[in-house]
Amino acid sequence: MSIPNTTIFLCNVSELDLNYTHTFDFSTGDSQLNYFMGKAVKRYDDYIYLRKDRAIRVSGYIEDLELCNYLFYRNNAKYYYCFIKEKNYINDNVTELIIETDVIQTYLFDYKVLDSFVDRCHVARWVNGKPTQNYEEEGLEFGEHMEVSRETVYSYDNNYNYIICSNVPLGKVDDPFKHFGASSGGDSSGSNGDWENGVMSSKGFRFMKGYEGFGAYSYNDSAGNPTIAYGITKHGHPSEYNSLLAKQPITEEEGAKVSFEIKTNSYGKPLVNRLKQLGITKQQQFDALIDLAYNCGTGVILNDNSLTRAISSNPNDEVTIRRVWEKFYVSDGINILQGLVDRRKAECDIYFNNVYKYRPIGIVGKNGSITGTLKGDGWLPSSLENEDTSNDTVKNKYGSGFKPTSGVCTATHPRYPSGGVHTGVDIANNEGTPIYAWRGGTVRSVGAGYGLGIIIDHTDKTSTAIYGHCSKSLVNAGDKVTKGQKIGLMGSTGNSTGNHLHFEIRPYQGAYGTDVHPWEGIKVGDKV
Repeated sequence: MSIPNTTIFLCNVSELDLNYTHTFDFSTGDSQLNYFMGKAVKRYDDYIYLRKDRAIRVSGYIEDLELCNYLFYRNNAKYYYCFIKEKNYINDNVTELIIETDVIQTYLFDYKVLDSFVDRCHVARWVNGKPTQNYEEEGLEFGEHMEVSRETVYSYDNNYNYIICSNVPLGKVDDPFKHFGASSGGDSSGSNGDWENGVMSSKGFRFMKGYEGFGAYSYNDSAGNPTIAYGITKHGHPSEYNSLLAKQPITEEEGAKVSFEIKTNSYGKPLVNRLKQLGITKQQQFDALIDLAYNCGTGVILNDNSLTRAISSNPNDEVTIRRVWEKFYVSDGINILQGLVDRRKAECDIYFNNVYKYRPIGIVGKNGSITGTLKGDGWLPSSLENEDTSNDTVKNKYGSGFKPTSGVCTATHPRYPSGGVHTGVDIANNEGTPIYAWRGGTVRSVGAGYGLGIIIDHTDKTSTAIYGHCSKSLVNAGDKVTKGQKIGLMGSTGNSTGNHLHFEIRPYQGAYGTDVHPWEGIKVGDKV
């Protein structure tokens, strides 16, 4: 909804901030209004006001609102002035503004000076896990006060202002991380991972997203490397970088999925055997070390160094390993970088305590600066048993699944255009076009039939998929794959007259001749 008959003005008022380190005093409401009207850079008559979230959604790309840090509006003959605390990317056309009232400007002419007192509770000691109730005489006119009863607190929707106080002294919380968006165990966000097959958990992936930040457009990172999505660099992963570059601005889901593929295929799978040699036995240990490798390079795991020696000596020796890990790759060669120090400590918390600290996901602008934060966690990998169905577009008798590739249909099931028997669907495109898993499962074989073919037995044990004539496989026999994961590249290997994917579906581990129509509704000439 919008505030009735209200125009919202967005301003650039760099002199004011949430800490009230500097503020303005005006003699009249008119002079106050004239000042802020002169600072207005955008106005909106059409917007969405999310009252409970203290947020306003306006049209416009987040980078275009980078200079706006303040807003004001009129409601019921009164002007309200607000700080813009955060900007969240919703999509390329919508930005969400998180606001907080500037109480000084909003109530500048409503203040009344009343008698007041200060009450301090001193908590210097703890006895049997509980704070002691130690109060010290303040010498105040009104004496000492403690809460002895509580009044009914009205809900926010009833438009009441209220103050909540407590008679429990501050000083200790039961789980310090839960108040800052962290997880201290368990996984409510999807996949628990499959570390023995090189797949990190969704918790580990979410942790990484908070440190990398998301770029819908290419930008140069702190080292000057062209980067896009979640830390995908041109020099580190050129094919993935170039593919995303051609689509920019990319969606968060696109960037996250490609990043997760890189985490799995370029880090998790190549390093899992080395990690097992070091003595790794838990998903959380795997997640922490893969994040380190993604940030610093695979050499930190593959090579002999102080950290790998400490882990191989005793993977559970927290004192020794932390002493090395927390100082591992934390400088730019000259200066210690606090962001890397924090990341190393957080990786250790994952490794030893299964505590995943989730930082807000920053949105990186074209100039490499943070322009806001992403609302929520974005895309996360779903579990193999409970896969995401939002992109299921290819249907057959066994259900629906992810589109295995893109291109033009040149042959369908059960016959070629010439009349010959055809056991699948052919999609033609350029060599190297990505091929994706229709559904998640286990790779039965690579290279057996149809030139370089990939056969995947699906997790639900109802069907098997064949991906034929690939130029390259990105998986190996025995690998577990997720739906939508990039598993190979299109080619023309085997008995083939041109670059294409032969996509075939059979009953689970079924023999040749038991194929079904893999892509119902598709016709020769269709572009997919």
